[in-house]
Amino acid sequence: MKAKILFLGYICGIFLFGSCYKESDLSPSYFDQNWYILEDSDDPLDHLRYEVYKESGVPIFYKDTIGSQNRGMDVFGEPIMYYEVINPEYNMIYIGVKKVVYELSDDRDDLMLGVKFIQARILPELLSPVLYPRCFLLVNDLTLSNATKYEANCFRGTMTTLVSHVKELKNMEESGLHRLAMEVVGEQIGAYLVDSCKIELEPFLNVCRKEVNPNGSIYSFRLTLATTPKMAPVENYGFLSFDRRETNNVNTCQTVSELRDVMDYVTEVYMNDDAAFKEKYKDYPYVLRKYDLMKKVVADMKARFK
Repeated sequence: MKAKILFLGYICGIFLFGSCYKESDLSPSYFDQNWYILEDSDDPLDHLRYEVYKESGVPIFYKDTIGSQNRGMDVFGEPIMYYEVINPEYNMIYIGVKKVVYELSDDRDDLMLGVKFIQARILPELLSPVLYPRCFLLVNDLTLSNATKYEANCFRGTMTTLVSHVKELKNMEESGLHRLAMEVVGEQIGAYLVDSCKIELEPFLNVCRKEVNPNGSIYSFRLTLATTPKMAPVENYGFLSFDRRETNNVNTCQTVSELRDVMDYVTEVYMNDDAAFKEKYKDYPYVLRKYDLMKKVVADMKARFK
């Protein structure tokens, strides 16, 4: 009985002690701020961004610092400012090796064209919110690297999708604008297919997993003249590109990953020019076979979303 009384007293003490805390003793967590909500503005560029956001729910940014927050004072009485910065390379295992370098634009006319470009040419092709990026970031130049560096048109990351060449949009011909838009679309939809349509993709992927080389997959595989006499070009093996981030020369070539391969072919399907594609690759049966297989995957995906 005595032990029970002591226990009840202990519980009451905890309750009374906890009740002594006042609301003023609490501090904000700062975790409830949604940095990806756009507000309307009288500024024409920001108003257009808001209109696109209101229609689609996708924010378009032209600065990688997208917000700031005063988080109180430090021990010296100075304000503690937090800045929310978009990191295109962010992922759950990010180790800080910078492989994406870009240049932001400060030309508001170019940026207006960039927002309209995404609004008119990219978003209509992304049939469902599950295909949308978290946001778009418009940039002038974009360089990707690993063993080597190369200029890219776009880059899909966890936090954002970068769209490059904003300063060049005003001078691009229709063919260039269409290609750039479909590369962005190809990255978004290709990533979705790899994540969510594994069974549907198997016939496509098995061409380079099993058919081209009976000994095994040739994805992310180094081709050399010593082992693969037909090394050049990579189209012989069913690829549309090689891994430009790796060291390549006339004697050796690194093939692309499964993800990159899917993105490449999705882009070509969305270019919607069968005749031109089949004429260009008429001497590469593996390429033509994979193209037809990807057309079916994309058609099935569109049917599901519609």
